[in-house]
Parts: sequence; structure tokens; C-alpha cells
Amino acid sequence: MIYARRNIVIALPPEAKPLIRTFELERLQPVTRPPVYTGRDLALVVSGAGGKAVHESVYLLQNLNRHPNPCWYNFGIAGHADLPLGTLLTIDQVTDQKTKKTWILPIQPVATAPGCNLVTVETAVDDYPGSAAYDMEAAGFAGAVSQFAELEQIRIIKIVSDNQTNSHRRISGKMVSALIQAKIDIIEQLLSGPAE
Repeated sequence: MIYARRNIVIALPPEAKPLIRTFELERLQPVTRPPVYTGRDLALVVSGAGGKAVHESVYLLQNLNRHPNPCWYNFGIAGHADLPLGTLLTIDQVTDQKTKKTWILPIQPVATAPGCNLVTVETAVDDYPGSAAYDMEAAGFAGAVSQFAELEQIRIIKIVSDNQTNSHRRISGKMVSALIQAKIDIIEQLLSGPAE
């Protein structure tokens, strides 16, 4: 069992590595699948891609973490039609493209991470209609966490990894880690900021 004020769900190892390194997190023993890392009042799970994997990982952290009222974070990459690669976004609304279910998150965007709507899709997209960002996990995360936590306790933070001129097919693990590492100071500030 663990006791952490902040639960973090991240889909892929390249997205998680900069946070694991920066916050000096250690792999939970006994080893779990998916892997869970802890330290500095944080619990981080590397869920794997897709809404179902994220949903299951949320419940894993919920069962492992004994903190009575933790804040929940989903970090990762997303596509956007025209924002530059590396743009950090705080998500204020998540919509599941398939079910049309929407979660409105009562966040206070900061200048270093503007607010944005996010659409969760089942497979990576080649176009990005409207002004929303697109990912494959956030709706699974919001749907799972909202079963036992208030929306005020949820933060979704995305970094733009692809756009109309930089296809998702060109994304590599090294690139993703570099994009997140470049924003690690802002991420650390965002981790210390949300409502208790």
C-alpha cells in the first residue's frame, strides 16, 4: 500500500520517464503490472495506450493508494491542428468521440499552459477538426476517476506532439521524452497547484 496526495496516470514509458527521473520515483515493490512508481508524495502508473488500459490503471491506483482524497493527474501527448509542437495545455473539457460523453473540468488555466478542449479518439487521427486537441486516453481517465472523486480533483495536462504539418507517424519515444523534459519545470508547478 502507498500513501500519496497525487496520483498520476501516464500511458507510455517515454511520457513517464522525465517525471520518474525528475521526481526520483522508485518502482513499487512488489512489482505490479502495469508498473507503479512512488516518491515525493506522488504515485505514478504507466498504464499503456488506450482508454481501457487507463481505466484499469486508475482503479489500480485507487486500490493501492491509502490517501483519503488524492488529486488525480493525466499527463501525455496530444495532437492539435495548428498549435506548435511542445505547447503545454491544461484541459478544461474532455469529450469521448465515440460515446459523446463530456466532462467539464473546473480548472484555472495559467499563462504557461492555456486551457483547451480535448477529444479522445480510439485511434490516432490525421486531421484535427475544430480547435480541440486529440488524444486516446483522457476520456477513459476522466470516466474512471469521476466514479469516486470530484471533478475539482482532476487535472489533465497534454503536450502537443503532432499537428497538420507534423504527422503523428513521425512521433518517436525520444521525441516525446524531449518534449516533456522541456516543460518539466512548468509540470512541477502544475503538480503543486490544484485544489486539495
